[in-house]
Amino acid sequence: MKGGVVWLWGAWAAWAACPAGAAAATVAPVCSFELLGGQYFFSGQRAGLSGNASALVAPAVALGDSVRLIPVFSSRYQGTKQVVDLVGAGSLFQEQMEHRASLRAVLGAGGGSWRFKPNVSYQYHLLKETKDEAWARGLFDSWRVSGGLEVEYVYRRPYSVRVAVDDFYTAFPNYTSLESQVGLDLQGQPLARELAGRRVLNSHSQSALLGASAPLGSASGEAQLALQRTRFTDQRLVDRAGALGFDAREDYLTSLSLSLRRPAVVSPSVRLVAAVDLAGAYNASNQSSYDARRARYLDGYYDYGELRAGLGGQLLLGDSRRPAVCSLGGAWTARSYPRRHPQDEAGEYGAGGTRQRTWVLSSSVRYPLAERLRLVFDLHYGRAGSNQRYAQGYSYRYAVANYLFGVSYDY
Repeated sequence: MKGGVVWLWGAWAAWAACPAGAAAATVAPVCSFELLGGQYFFSGQRAGLSGNASALVAPAVALGDSVRLIPVFSSRYQGTKQVVDLVGAGSLFQEQMEHRASLRAVLGAGGGSWRFKPNVSYQYHLLKETKDEAWARGLFDSWRVSGGLEVEYVYRRPYSVRVAVDDFYTAFPNYTSLESQVGLDLQGQPLARELAGRRVLNSHSQSALLGASAPLGSASGEAQLALQRTRFTDQRLVDRAGALGFDAREDYLTSLSLSLRRPAVVSPSVRLVAAVDLAGAYNASNQSSYDARRARYLDGYYDYGELRAGLGGQLLLGDSRRPAVCSLGGAWTARSYPRRHPQDEAGEYGAGGTRQRTWVLSSSVRYPLAERLRLVFDLHYGRAGSNQRYAQGYSYRYAVANYLFGVSYDY
């Protein structure tokens, strides 16, 4: 199996986390459940009531003073679309489910400066394009198996420097498309020639991350630099004539993120946390695209750059152990495909690159009803604009809103 290296990480984590003589184990379970209902509005069209649900169980196991095993099992169902999904592929689907199991070992957790964290995980993502579609039959259902290692040096608690490497394989078991039966790709556009076939979306990736956190006066900051190489093992490069060659597609994604957090205590029962986030990314791909309907070759079709900026804050009221939490945030995202020419309403190509700008505003209230039970209310609003005007099944220009309400339980 192409992702088999992952299981070596898992076996090593289990072996390393079970030293001789560690007979006594202490288990500290952590559980979180959330059930929300709400309504979704897209460009003036109101959807019916639906709901979201999520569950997480993490029975952390302490083996001695310096070893921790942290298995995590989580499931999530999304029946009400969220604004953040509309920027990418999720906006095309009516319902989603995600199930994930992971195991992480923390070696050196007993107070030392060095920590080693091998990990392994499996994720299964299901998508329904229509309400009457059966689960596990979706064209874009996928599973991912991954493994990695993080090394962290804590130079001043809680601040640290860390390096991480990961290897993961993603597969779309139901995906197959013939060019004579062209559908839509993940962004709502007619399926290009390079995406016709079986297993063309399957990919094998490696990533490396360098991160650091530091005190900045009364605030704290964090920076991350990540590099990722993705090889689409069965997707062949398309040439100017629309023919497929022998070499496989490879993408190289570079991303940088910066964040700043500043807490403030107004009184023992009133506390504030302000946050600023900045991020940028660039994806370079050797794959081009060929529009078979218009017999047009599009070089550098999958290259893109992205900038993100966010500003938010939290207001915590009452008992510090069970506060009421009010959150407000806003985010702006700009993505540019410098060599992907925009199209008009009829599908004719213009000059320049394709651009999309997205604004999202979100607010939430978490109010304690009992020791572990909270009332939850979320409200989101977003707008997007683009010079891409040709869309089938997807709009690059829209206004969207949703509200969710329900309860959460944490243990």
